[in-house]
Amino acid sequence: MNVRLTTACAALLVTATAVAQGNLINIPPHNSVYNGFSRGFSFVAQTGCEIVQMGLPIDAFQAGDLGAYLVEINGNQVVYQTGVAPGANGEATITIPAGTVIIAPGDEVLVVGNWSPATGAAQFSAHNSYGSSAPYATTIEGVAHTLDRAGVQWDIGDPAGSATASRFTGVAGSIGRVLVETGPLTVTLPPSLVATAEAVPLSNTLDGAGGQFRGGDVIRWNYDDSLSQGANNGILALTAFNIGSGGAPVAASTPFLPGFVQQWAGSTPAGFVLPVGPYFVGSPDELLIVPPGVLNQFDGLRLQSLIEDPTAPAYFRTMYNVINFSYTNCGFGESFDTTAQGTALPTGWSQAGIQNWTVDANGTTSGGTGPTSAFDGSNYLYCETSSPSAAGDTYIADTVAVPSSSAPNNQLGFALSRIGATIGTLNVYMDDGAGTMNLLATYTGPDANQSQGGTEWSTETIDLTNGGTLTVPANIVVRFEYIRGSSFTGDLAIDAVCFQ
Repeated sequence: MNVRLTTACAALLVTATAVAQGNLINIPPHNSVYNGFSRGFSFVAQTGCEIVQMGLPIDAFQAGDLGAYLVEINGNQVVYQTGVAPGANGEATITIPAGTVIIAPGDEVLVVGNWSPATGAAQFSAHNSYGSSAPYATTIEGVAHTLDRAGVQWDIGDPAGSATASRFTGVAGSIGRVLVETGPLTVTLPPSLVATAEAVPLSNTLDGAGGQFRGGDVIRWNYDDSLSQGANNGILALTAFNIGSGGAPVAASTPFLPGFVQQWAGSTPAGFVLPVGPYFVGSPDELLIVPPGVLNQFDGLRLQSLIEDPTAPAYFRTMYNVINFSYTNCGFGESFDTTAQGTALPTGWSQAGIQNWTVDANGTTSGGTGPTSAFDGSNYLYCETSSPSAAGDTYIADTVAVPSSSAPNNQLGFALSRIGATIGTLNVYMDDGAGTMNLLATYTGPDANQSQGGTEWSTETIDLTNGGTLTVPANIVVRFEYIRGSSFTGDLAIDAVCFQ
């Protein structure tokens, strides 16, 4: 994407008639109206193409509504427009200039669109036309694709709220119906960014796409130009990055590329371009050594690259993917991402309560309680408090035994989500090595700083010695005991358990 188009995208998307501009992606027929958050669909691209036109079915339209649209590719916003008035056919159609929204094979694409009130669009005011349940088989540019359920936990007609609201993609359920027309590529695809984190010596194949790193590791990256058969080799490339605390992405401008806006990790200050250039596509790897001791647990490092536009050397185009790394100093860590969703816990963990903790992703079964996404990775561990669970029921999960050498600082860290009016009490214990559980910390009631779709997690650090009053055993077992509150709005979750 040309930098000029990146920031001017909303201005370039104009209301149009219903005249077809490309090939309409087949979506399921309307079967119901959902009034609430914004919904749509996602897919992993099996071919290169461009989005050239978007519209909204009239099934969910309410008097005075205006259209709102959001498209993200690999987590990067490429279309965002609100306040689109219905045209003669009622669909609030927008057209997109050629070469603006470019999809490469392997990209994950999020498409969201809904009707919003002309005034007062807020968290839960979107009007969506629902189709049949995903996964849904269709074709894009004549190539077979699968559409999945996706959405934003806000009404995207409200820019302030939707900017930081959580997103979900790639799940089963009702598809939010958005009319999307595609066309063939009109540009040469830029390279893809590939990176890996590793310790010296650099022995791994450079095919990584994110993950965790530690202080003293090397972040190594390069640009894969195989999609364009090496057509970009020798062209200038710049890599921008940002380091900051975990959380929802926020927009930030790159200072010496005026007008270029990227989505950074949830932190300040704005990102900047690494002073390692100039770099040319096809050259050896670029390296960043991460100094030890300067980052906080689970801080994020976000890489995104630009390539000079050979047709207009004063401008840059974005590459199609960003890569996110997460810093850890865990001697032992568990984010539940290698465990299948359901009641099963990671290997070595155990359950002992009246009810079970559950591995989950993308939100609990009840609205207004529990997180909508994980703190780290894709999964988290939570307590489902809907029936048959009852007030006072316990949920007990014991960690695998962790050698004390994995916790040289005698600390336990974890992320905690306490959203819901009837959150009960979480007690955290440590086994003394002889079967006695010693209380380390207690958390009661909802967290006043948390809200669903807003800040959903806190990070907690516990001293395993309890101020020097406890001896850390040779093998550490920690117990998370949750005592349910009075109703179903008491879903509590943990993630990113870390012995350090």
